[in-house]
Amino acid sequence: MRLALTFVLVVLACGCDQKRQPEVDAAAAQAASRPEAQGATETPPAVGAAADKSAPDHSEKADGSPVSVAADDADVANAAAVEAAEAVLDPQEQAAAAPTAETPSQRTERKDGQGALRLAPELDHLVVRTQWPVGEVYGNVLYEGNNSAMRGAAESDGSYAISALDIAERWRTWGRVGRGVFMLRDSLWNQQDHVGRYAPVALMLSPSWLTVAVHEVSLGHASPRLGVPADPGNDEAWTALGPEALFGLFPPSETLHLWATETLTSSDALSAARIRVTRDTLVLLDGYLASLAEVAEHGPAAVAARGAELIAQSDRDYFTPELRRDAFIPLLVEHASPHEINDEGKSFHVSGREVPDAIIALTRSAVLRRRLADGDLAIERYDLSRASELDHLVEVLAPLVPAGDEGNTVWLWVTGPTEVEGEWKGPPALDYREALEAKLLAAGLNLDRIRVVTRNPEALSSKTPAAELASQAKAHGDAGWTLRLNLRAGALQKKLGEVGR
Repeated sequence: MRLALTFVLVVLACGCDQKRQPEVDAAAAQAASRPEAQGATETPPAVGAAADKSAPDHSEKADGSPVSVAADDADVANAAAVEAAEAVLDPQEQAAAAPTAETPSQRTERKDGQGALRLAPELDHLVVRTQWPVGEVYGNVLYEGNNSAMRGAAESDGSYAISALDIAERWRTWGRVGRGVFMLRDSLWNQQDHVGRYAPVALMLSPSWLTVAVHEVSLGHASPRLGVPADPGNDEAWTALGPEALFGLFPPSETLHLWATETLTSSDALSAARIRVTRDTLVLLDGYLASLAEVAEHGPAAVAARGAELIAQSDRDYFTPELRRDAFIPLLVEHASPHEINDEGKSFHVSGREVPDAIIALTRSAVLRRRLADGDLAIERYDLSRASELDHLVEVLAPLVPAGDEGNTVWLWVTGPTEVEGEWKGPPALDYREALEAKLLAAGLNLDRIRVVTRNPEALSSKTPAAELASQAKAHGDAGWTLRLNLRAGALQKKLGEVGR
């Protein structure tokens, strides 16, 4: 079989996070976002495509501040352990653990988005960043969304003029007009809803929190919950909570604890709204954990499957099922650095907790398989120069794209030798292409469902002459690569001018 791998040259971009305006009724906003309550979901399925995405300008720390992403050398779980864990389940547990996609959603292949402009055909191997307002859209390029930028600028008092539902509609607008959009959605603090600053539209349960629940149930313990008071308005109960009492076995957040335990009655209107939103959000998260507890008697695989369904449902609720299928590709930092695990809550590993490889692998497989049933999925970050990371990558892919299995595409973000103190060292990922191909071929995976995204030390930005941009785009396209530019759509328009009109 011919190896169908598309290599994507990714160039770093930067962005910034900003303070967001809280809203009070989290439950109402979440309910309003569901398909049955949203007029926006009545839009016809958009015509979508595969795209590329990189993470540095999207990530946030637990205090909401932006961070940059560094590659790592962690070795993690093996897929064989998943089979061993699942093999001990009785038939009832197997049924409870199975992915529960209502209808597997085969992605509608987009040849073009609905943008009015087109670049010349030799330039259609480009990925650029979204902007707001949308402005002119190139229908034959791919886009990279930015969580902070999509929320917009703050007012002088630190508040925001637009609501969380307005922000969700901005994302959906891009999904309708663009050929495809990658977006970071992989942890409590790195998703389109901002924890504590906006009433959530469709808050995602953090995969690392799901790992905690799966691990506890595997030990014969109860599925854990948060220590939230039932009434978000009960100042006495909330202000008495310490971090451990509030978060229990889950990774604590100093910021969320601070916001949740401030006194409503002595705060100004903006602060009171933030406090109420934070409390409502924590109550909502505990509701997800209650759902996990409902299936805990069936074992850890059942808990993993229920959590995977909750995560996938939040994707569909936020973007709509049609746009999730055809336009939006969630990116998850599966192979994270210690910094990303400890400070950002990324990956399936848990800060401060030793989790067996089998439990990590079980949780990971459940979440990735379930999300992949709804549309394309992107995972990162794998250094192709390291044999251990190639081995790990095969273990991750084995349950997702087995030979002969049809379905949506998994996008891999890979590198060559990784950064040292912010500098790239060694050759680019493409130099290790043969090693990757050999590994994937030997594993017997469905290579038609794999695409490869690669970062490269060389930068192409707004300072690069337009002729060079066009030349490099064509060269990478001829080589079967897709080129990600450190440019917003508007900057690309200015650069390339009338090309392709």
